[in-house]
Amino acid sequence: MTEPRTPDDTEDSGLPDPADAPPPPPPPPPPLPALPAKDADRERTTGESTVPPAVAKPIVVQKPWHKRWSTRVLAALIIVPLLIFAVWAAVTLNVVYESGERYGYVQNFAKQGVVCATWEGELAETNVPGVAPEIFRFSVRDNAVAADVQASIGKRVALRYEEHRNVPTSCFGKSDHFVTGVRVEEP
Repeated sequence: MTEPRTPDDTEDSGLPDPADAPPPPPPPPPPLPALPAKDADRERTTGESTVPPAVAKPIVVQKPWHKRWSTRVLAALIIVPLLIFAVWAAVTLNVVYESGERYGYVQNFAKQGVVCATWEGELAETNVPGVAPEIFRFSVRDNAVAADVQASIGKRVALRYEEHRNVPTSCFGKSDHFVTGVRVEEP
């Protein structure tokens, strides 16, 4: 090292002594990779610094729920049987196998069931007095027709009906014969 100088020193060459100079600044850090636009905007607006992607947690990209195979299989196991049931019910309730009229006396008529309550009845068909009647079991889906059937109990009636075979459940009616109209034959 050199000795400190005094103003009396004559050997002053006018150049600063290299030993008295401050240490050089450290080299700048290497530049960070460019941030995605979303992170760069956040850094500008909030002043927060984000962690470089090399140190950040990996981003797990999950597929949307409708693109996962397990969800598709589960949905198919639920939706396909419901669609089959709906198509089967619609076809059997709209295709009429037989239609016509039956004559006799309404002998029994009541709303039956807890979950699927339906109007069920029996028509006693007598051709010859003194002979045991043939029983015709029927269901009524319309409440207005059910009120007409109830009003005609004890009178000779003509029931217009349609037969729908293979209806999937008894929620639509316990028999295959559905009454669509009532006509009283005698007062």
